[in-house]
Amino acid sequence: MARILAIDDDDLARSVVCELLEMMGHEVIEAENGREGVEIFQRREIDLIVTDLFMPPDGGLGVIKNVRKFDQHVKIVVVSGMALENRDVIFKQVMEAGATGTLEKPINPQKFAHMITEFLGDPPASITG
Repeated sequence: MARILAIDDDDLARSVVCELLEMMGHEVIEAENGREGVEIFQRREIDLIVTDLFMPPDGGLGVIKNVRKFDQHVKIVVVSGMALENRDVIFKQVMEAGATGTLEKPINPQKFAHMITEFLGDPPASITG
């Protein structure tokens, strides 16, 4: 079981991520914004971060940059539901900033589970229910 930090300003989106992670058997810590998430990361041992891209005040890019000051190795998955023409460009910038992976919202549970287990080096997990 991993300890995963879920950061999203949208309560519903965050609860979906948390529920999926808990169904996979992980411990989940929640944060409502990037600043809170970075503060939690500095105080707790975190195995992986799932963060929204667009949220005040700093967004997912701020999370990545601030976390990378402390830890170059923790896996960071960035999710975004924004329907942007330049989504691929933005996701490329996110990866260049230090993200480990990106996913679109609404999250596909099977893709999400596969990505999380791959990044954690766990045996394949499935989402049931």
